[in-house]
Amino acid sequence: MHLISMLNDTPPEHTHFRDGIIRVLKPILDIPLYESNRPRFTVVVNNTYGTLVDAMAIRLSDVEAKILADYGAFSVNSIASPAAAVPVTMAGFPGIQRVAIPEVCRNADIVSVSGENFSLSEPSAKGFSGGPVYAGQQLLGVNTGDTGNDKAMTSALAARLDVLKPIFFA
Repeated sequence: MHLISMLNDTPPEHTHFRDGIIRVLKPILDIPLYESNRPRFTVVVNNTYGTLVDAMAIRLSDVEAKILADYGAFSVNSIASPAAAVPVTMAGFPGIQRVAIPEVCRNADIVSVSGENFSLSEPSAKGFSGGPVYAGQQLLGVNTGDTGNDKAMTSALAARLDVLKPIFFA
């Protein structure tokens, strides 16, 4: 099982994450990004810009997967291609702090699909980054947000998992 997460910035290479962890707040779980000096994750380089695409896949141990099971999961086989005008749901934790808060879901429509991303009709917010964007049982992408003022809503942008799937799950 893998955890797909959004990156807060797009460094040019993966060693930037050498001492990094993913911290899950409830239940408390720290997932180290490296194990025995080897990365536990896969990242994708944007060949046009030479930076990383705003998503990473982290291979979970059986114990980590069991602890995170209550959050739900999508099968790799549920990954589908996004298309304009398709209604979707995005899930996240807006207003996220260092304490656990309830998940929130928002409905939107896909506005456009381009390259490794697609945009949504409804704005995102801090705390939706890394959350799934799905249509029914089909997983379409990972919400990445957009540039803008941290205090304001931002345009919703998502990384396409159909494009990233061959790299993440090879």
